[in-house]
Amino acid sequence: MLVGVRLFGFLAEFAPHDSRVELPEGSRVEDVLRKLGVPEAELVLVLDGKPASPDTALFDGSVLRIFPLVAGG
Repeated sequence: MLVGVRLFGFLAEFAPHDSRVELPEGSRVEDVLRKLGVPEAELVLVLDGKPASPDTALFDGSVLRIFPLVAGG
């Protein structure tokens, strides 16, 4: 299955060349993170416009957006 992936901030350097990742059926968000080599950090994950977690299931045609957690003051 093909899943769209958008990475923001410093994570953009881990983005796939064509903004899509091919994964086997039954894959989860954590499989995308591992495949792209995204560092373990505080992340905001959004799948098809809804909050997600690493164990959220993916479906063909889904779009995953990955944001670094931002802090400031």
